Amino acid sequence: MSATTGSSTPAEVEHDYDPEFWIEVPLAFPSFEMESGEEWALAVARSAINEPGEARDRVAEVARGIVAQPASGADRRLWYFPTSGPGMALVDVFVLPRSPELEQGLGEFLGAVEVPSTDAVESELDPGQAHRLVRVARLAREARTDLSADTAAPAGVYGIIRIGRVDDDSILVLETVNEDLALIASMLDPFDALATRLVVGGEGV
Repeated sequence: MSATTGSSTPAEVEHDYDPEFWIEVPLAFPSFEMESGEEWALAVARSAINEPGEARDRVAEVARGIVAQPASGADRRLWYFPTSGPGMALVDVFVLPRSPELEQGLGEFLGAVEVPSTDAVESELDPGQAHRLVRVARLAREARTDLSADTAAPAGVYGIIRIGRVDDDSILVLETVNEDLALIASMLDPFDALATRLVVGGEGV
């Protein structure tokens, strides 16, 4: 599946990610030969669902919501969209300059959150061609304010996973935050693979 151009199919486009799991989300328009978020959302829906109808309309609606979300300073954004069906899981990609301080404290940097959370689970992954690949995962809890009652509603639990990849001149950081813990669990292997495959200076970075 591909929605990076208006006419290309997966066989015709070379990506630095697996299009069976991921769709690149434009951070601005025009982009990917498309003039607007609406055009991109419709292209995603047509690529995902062959026949017009409610299923295609639902995918388009999800895509509209995704492309409308602020990028929050990310250099790239990818949507976890396995061939089994769409999910609202986004990965933001940040390219940081490599420094001894950041490299030495990479696990702590990746695990930092500003809300109550579980202890971070840090894993050293096979870095492939990189110098180092570190994944940090934790559950966070954030109270939500009920303005009508002026009290704190029950806290929501969500998962935070970040991967840091140390390259020659940069550190690539990938982040996903999601309340659907089952969805996060299902995307863990593709997420790890994505971290090894993305190219700094490639599509969008």
